[in-house]
Amino acid sequence: MATCLTIANARVGASSSRPSTSKKAGGGRKSLEEIARGEAITGRVSRVLEDGLVVNVKAEVDALLHRKELGKDTDRFEDFKKGQQLVARVKQVDRKKRTLQLTLRNGGHVEWRRTKARHLQPNKIYAGVVKKLKATPDEQGWLKVTEAFVDIGAQYDAHLATAQGVPGVGSPVQVRILPDGTDPEMMRVRRRVSAELVVDEEREKTTLETQPKALNEPYHEEEEEEEEDLDKYDYLDDIY
Repeated sequence: MATCLTIANARVGASSSRPSTSKKAGGGRKSLEEIARGEAITGRVSRVLEDGLVVNVKAEVDALLHRKELGKDTDRFEDFKKGQQLVARVKQVDRKKRTLQLTLRNGGHVEWRRTKARHLQPNKIYAGVVKKLKATPDEQGWLKVTEAFVDIGAQYDAHLATAQGVPGVGSPVQVRILPDGTDPEMMRVRRRVSAELVVDEEREKTTLETQPKALNEPYHEEEEEEEEDLDKYDYLDDIY
């Protein structure tokens, strides 16, 4: 398959007529002669096609970004919307055909829009990544992780009042927004939403199986009784 977009009847460009080959394209737009391969360029998605994106990069023609060139964001192709801002690298400039192709590999990135905190739904589960762990000293002076902050792609991070079961920074997790987790006053003052860690069933089952049978009794692993060596009593056979 060719690297360029092959969408039937999809016309990409600043106008239907052949673009000017002059150094200045006019209207504040750059001509293709001013754009070099490998150059970092900022743009906004103007159209989402079946196998790629049309990106307005303020040039005489719009640029093409094939879904195969999305790099680490390939799995998020369905999330791209009109107006999405990104920074890409120029993969190819064809000054004869007047086309421009982009790639997100080798340094390109997408500036994903963050969900407004007021749009988060209480009791709903959101996927995220552990961003920060907060530790406080205990009675003996040892630092103990007590709180966690999770980036859920929203305006504010999700705050977990307890860090029990939370993996290390950078680990993927799922959190559930608490019923009062999106209280407007709390978000305005503390700039965070309240949530709790979602533990998968298997992990929860394992945790329960290792708990003490009675909460008021200490938990001890059962020790196997050593088998008594009966051979040491063989001399009794001679006596009796």
